[in-house]
Amino acid sequence: MPRTTAASTAAGSMPASARKAAPARSSRDTVGSLEHAFLLFLIVFPAMGTLVLPASSFSEGGAPSPLAAFDIGKLTFYPSAAGLAMLCFARYKPVLATVIKALPIFAFIIWAFVTCLWAPTPTAAFNTTGRVFVIVLGAAYISARMKPAEIISLLTQAFAISITISLICIVAFPRIGYNSTLMGYESAWRGAMMQKNFLGALMNYGFIVAYYSNLWKTNYTHIRLYLLFMSPIMLVMSQSATAMIATISTAAFVILLAMVNNSSSKFEKLASLWVFFATMTAICVGLIFSEDIFALIGRSTTLTGRSEIWPMIIELIKERPIIGYGHAFWNADSAIRANLWARGGWLIAHAHNAYLDIWFQTGLVGFCIALFFIVKGLFGPLAMAVRGMPPLGFFWTALFFATFARSFTETQWIDPNGGTLFWTTLAYIGMQNVKREIQRRGGAS
Repeated sequence: MPRTTAASTAAGSMPASARKAAPARSSRDTVGSLEHAFLLFLIVFPAMGTLVLPASSFSEGGAPSPLAAFDIGKLTFYPSAAGLAMLCFARYKPVLATVIKALPIFAFIIWAFVTCLWAPTPTAAFNTTGRVFVIVLGAAYISARMKPAEIISLLTQAFAISITISLICIVAFPRIGYNSTLMGYESAWRGAMMQKNFLGALMNYGFIVAYYSNLWKTNYTHIRLYLLFMSPIMLVMSQSATAMIATISTAAFVILLAMVNNSSSKFEKLASLWVFFATMTAICVGLIFSEDIFALIGRSTTLTGRSEIWPMIIELIKERPIIGYGHAFWNADSAIRANLWARGGWLIAHAHNAYLDIWFQTGLVGFCIALFFIVKGLFGPLAMAVRGMPPLGFFWTALFFATFARSFTETQWIDPNGGTLFWTTLAYIGMQNVKREIQRRGGAS
């Protein structure tokens, strides 16, 4: 069998035997047109957060606009929740089997529901956690209902729609499309997202989907190329350094993983594993101490105030280490939040570190549950690569790692960026399916 390079495996230039593992395109779609349209709606709006905008976007000369009352989040969430409930009820057996594959993620959400009992505003916290549950359940439903190639095709279309809406906002409604309220980032694109970092994070996923969609030709050529062309432009124009660093780190992770996957002899395996761990350690240390990197490129040495927040959050964690302060803490008025705002000198929206925020909001219990699925999602692909991981595994791994790479300086997996659990759940279930495929292949041989 001809040898391939690490980069070629990650890119899909693989021998014929390995190419068979790439997602196959069925001649007939698994889902009907109406269901397909509903799933697109679910992804574009509740999952991606398209057109979920801050009220300040609608202000006119300092005065609030009547459009501020137009809550697109509620208008899209309730029909999405109702439609998803009916679909899940109709196909409860495969959906339940898929939920079990992502049991640690659902356990984390259940615990988040429990922590709402001692959140500053329990009712609002329950509502927020319920929204997260719906989009995670949506990811499980899509995984149960569609084949991998169909999922990638669906995601490609969803990103194309979301990007088009964002471009319309940027061109026709600059007050909405630009992050004009954030000092120093007035020219940053926000598009149809809550803020520029949300757009950057979304395009981080979008570029991964675009790359593999074009690699495996899972959609119409013009849609695939549109996404491949626009996603990096939107990423750069969002001026989200975190998202750009995460994209580069994800590419490095996938290439290193491919090196391990391609190694044939024991010596090559050990050498590639050493390179993998050495490089990933350097990347993680760089992400943790990234304020020095930001300083070198002329950005704030405190990561726009992030590193000033962390000591304050750690102090609060020490006061309630086991159960935390409740999910969706940052969404409600409280004396603790007001004190943090006063000490920080600005309106702190979250802890700007996923691990601190998970511990802060859901306590040690929630932190341990989250740590379990995060570690499994990172080291599972490595174990599969040692045995020989099919190309589809690299796609799911890239989606999962992209969230991990942003987690050091941004809040992920938990409110107010719980939408990332949609991508994490899709990737986690996808990796479980790849693992089972490897096990079946091993048993058959």
